[in-house]
Amino acid sequence: MWKLICVRKVLVKFLRYLGTYCVLNVPRRRISVWNLAPLLAVLPLVAYFYAVQAIYTERMESFERRLAERDLDTLRERLEKAVGRDSLICRDYAHWNDSYEQVLRGDPKWIEDNLINGIAADNFGYEIVLFQSANGKVVFQKGFTPQIARGIQNYRLLEKCLAGQEPAGLAMLNNKLYICSARSIVKSNGTGRPRGMFFTARLVDEDVLEDLSPGTTGRLVAHARNGQSVGVHWLGGKPNLPPSLARVLSTAYIPSSRIVEKSLDGSLLYGCLPVNDLRGNPVGAMIHVVSRAALIENLRMVQQTSLILMIMFAFTGLVGVAYMRNRTLALRIHRDELTGLYNHGYLQEFLKKQIQISDRYSKPLSVIMLDVDHFKFINDAYCHSAGDMVLKSVAAIINETVRGTDLVARYGGEEFVVVCPETSLAQAAAVAERIRATIESRSITLKPTRTKEHLGAIELHVTISGGVATYPDDGTHHSELLEAADAALREAKRMRNRVVVFADITPAAKPKRVSVIDAFLRDSSISAIRPLIAAIEARDPNTIRHSEKTAEYAVAIGREMGFSTYDLSLIFKAALLHDVGMIAVPSHILIKETALTEEEMEAIKRHPEVGAAILAQSPQLANVANIILYHHENWDGSGYPKGLKGEEIPIMARVINVAGALDSMTSPRSYRDCKTLVEAKQEIMAQSGKQFDPEVVRAACRVIDALLRQQEAVQSAA
Repeated sequence: MWKLICVRKVLVKFLRYLGTYCVLNVPRRRISVWNLAPLLAVLPLVAYFYAVQAIYTERMESFERRLAERDLDTLRERLEKAVGRDSLICRDYAHWNDSYEQVLRGDPKWIEDNLINGIAADNFGYEIVLFQSANGKVVFQKGFTPQIARGIQNYRLLEKCLAGQEPAGLAMLNNKLYICSARSIVKSNGTGRPRGMFFTARLVDEDVLEDLSPGTTGRLVAHARNGQSVGVHWLGGKPNLPPSLARVLSTAYIPSSRIVEKSLDGSLLYGCLPVNDLRGNPVGAMIHVVSRAALIENLRMVQQTSLILMIMFAFTGLVGVAYMRNRTLALRIHRDELTGLYNHGYLQEFLKKQIQISDRYSKPLSVIMLDVDHFKFINDAYCHSAGDMVLKSVAAIINETVRGTDLVARYGGEEFVVVCPETSLAQAAAVAERIRATIESRSITLKPTRTKEHLGAIELHVTISGGVATYPDDGTHHSELLEAADAALREAKRMRNRVVVFADITPAAKPKRVSVIDAFLRDSSISAIRPLIAAIEARDPNTIRHSEKTAEYAVAIGREMGFSTYDLSLIFKAALLHDVGMIAVPSHILIKETALTEEEMEAIKRHPEVGAAILAQSPQLANVANIILYHHENWDGSGYPKGLKGEEIPIMARVINVAGALDSMTSPRSYRDCKTLVEAKQEIMAQSGKQFDPEVVRAACRVIDALLRQQEAVQSAA
């Protein structure tokens, strides 16, 4: 009993320690079975990984044994092929007409040419070669000793060859193991009475074992029955040998069938293949040695991984115990308890991050602020519980109406805020209008109340007002953006049940139809590079304010062509920076008043590529680099640097081409007089379909006409 009490105390202390790392600390409570549910849930996983470890170990052991047995089969096949190969070589020399004659004659010249320099040469690898006549006379021999002679005589090889049996296989000669082959000496067509025996023998040494190794996964050891062994160093330490293999090596015992066993420490696996001699008697064994280091390492890794996973799951269960105790409070950090939407604090942090993203990637961002109309009347007439039901219903409708990328938060009281990333002002206004229309079209059912005025369920229709603001036009800080949306909401609340855009109630927004340069210059990326623009223009007195005026014309033309607010912002940046590449053009070329040479003109034509390369290095300005690169391409393909034509040229580059030409023609130069707007209009129209895009030319003509009307109005007023 006291052990259970100790375990409980240790578990309680551990959970309290984990609680210090949780999102929130909660009041202390007694541990119950429900609190331990996560720990109980992971116990099957722990058991599963333990079972996986055990099964994997058993399967790998079984697979390794099957692999060792397969290697023994491969070894047997390779040994049979080695015997057959030597037998064929021996047969080639024995079944030869010259051999049939020379076994009787013994011509020294023939023996030197065909035996000494032939099969008895070192490159054949035979330690013993015997050319013997039927009466036992040795015509030629290599490595033939009295001990070898007694061994061959014991196997009665000459008698067998004369009888046409031609044995081949392993044999013990002079206490050593050889691969032997004996062939009858007959004519090449196999006829004629055998006149003797041709015998070859290859010593089973480490070279032979290496030849037998391919196709197996380990090392080979050859052990003879008399105790002689080859490659014994591969066996490892003798005290570590399995009992059956130790018996084979220490006695004359040869197993009747193959055996597979591992060493006492499990580091090596032995496969023992018994082999028989030419008479079919057990003469030794081929021992196949495989290192189990890789398998042991894999098993150790599986065990360690399983142990780590079991500990991890156990730890996860313990952490889950603490998490289940405070998950409700953890959700309250970012969620509104009544509606389930994000709360005011999370909204502020999210909006800050979205403004940073919009600024970095030059993407629009819009905010919608919504307010339930006549909410105080609902609370007063139907009590505050009915007001809570209305808020929850309105929150649910808003949440299902907006897009998946939008964030909905309760701002406070009956006010809600929708943050719309990558959304222009017009798109956000459409979203707000969709929310307003959806809420207006639905009814909210209030549960029965027990007030004096009402009994039973009530169908209530509510409306909502909305204000829309966008970044960066209506505010560059999250607080400014919310204030702008709130101001638009206040304007909407005057009439109720409508949506108002902040730009429509701000006096400063109306002059944007004439000049937008101040609004665009609030972009930090432009402000940072304006000194570079000024420095470039200062190098050429003829181009003072050329970039800014080109940008004003480009925005005006883009507005006539129906560009969105985001596209107008992008084309303004591109036009303002279109001559940045002029920094690479020498000053004497810029201020030269006479005609430029071909080399000087080539230097000028490189400035689009230089400018695009400069801007591509800035993450905030990389999106205008492609526009800068092609702003001197002509509609008919006569421009530079790529010679594009028609629709191949980006539309904004075509607009900047016209805007730049319009400013160049209407600005004074030291080497020519400037043209009037009327003359510039005629020149641009003349180049329609040649240098300029006809659609852009038509929009530019409308801009010029508007400027001419403004000039006439000013003159009339004067």
